[in-house]
Amino acid sequence: MSAQLGLWDVFQEATFKKAEAVVSEWDFSLTVAKLQELDYAGWTKERAELAERDYKRYLAVTKALDGYQLVPNGDVDRFWHEHILDTRRYAKDCYELFDGFLHHYPFFGMNGDADNKNWINTAEQSTNLWNRLFGEHLYHLEFAGAQKCPQACPGIEGAIQAAPQKCPQACPGIEGAIQAAPQKCPQACPGIEGVIQAAPQKCPQACPGIEGAIQVAPQKCPQACPGITGAIDNSYQYLPQFDLRMAA
Repeated sequence: MSAQLGLWDVFQEATFKKAEAVVSEWDFSLTVAKLQELDYAGWTKERAELAERDYKRYLAVTKALDGYQLVPNGDVDRFWHEHILDTRRYAKDCYELFDGFLHHYPFFGMNGDADNKNWINTAEQSTNLWNRLFGEHLYHLEFAGAQKCPQACPGIEGAIQAAPQKCPQACPGIEGAIQAAPQKCPQACPGIEGVIQAAPQKCPQACPGIEGAIQVAPQKCPQACPGITGAIDNSYQYLPQFDLRMAA
């Protein structure tokens, strides 16, 4: 984006209204419920529902920016991650809204000084646009985790963090990383101190015949494993790629 143009200059209000109508029909009730699980994210219902509202807004704004993308806050980013993890639904939703696949690049701001300055500039433009559209700050302070970490854990070389704040999945044993209470990582990390794993568990998408993967009965893996007996694969589908750009 040229220095003369800002995000507002490329924002398409009519496109936003249409996109808003599309995403308003999407049901994220299971995501909202999962984020409230104490051994998962432990969010309040209010926080999860606010993240859902803002994530839907974020997608509609992305559609209206002709390929440019805001820097989301931490809670919107986490909700986006949860959507992506439901891979088939995410692909379907992307195709419905964008006619292609909306990629998520998690390292913006971490590739040197110039990239970090671009990230800060884009974040400033992002909150200005958000405030203009919704009368709210994008990086609100109501919830400690709602500020956007550039996917950074304090004390890790090469990770950029402007001020101490909680990483969405705070890093156990890393000084400066805030963690309200010891929590289980969804796919708990064996041998990492501070990570709790109650017992070996079944992989949700367990692949039959793979040692260590538990499967009570033959069933389809959502991302079925090609060439594995008993895994059903309806065939992979490829979607057009959505050309996503960062505001510079």
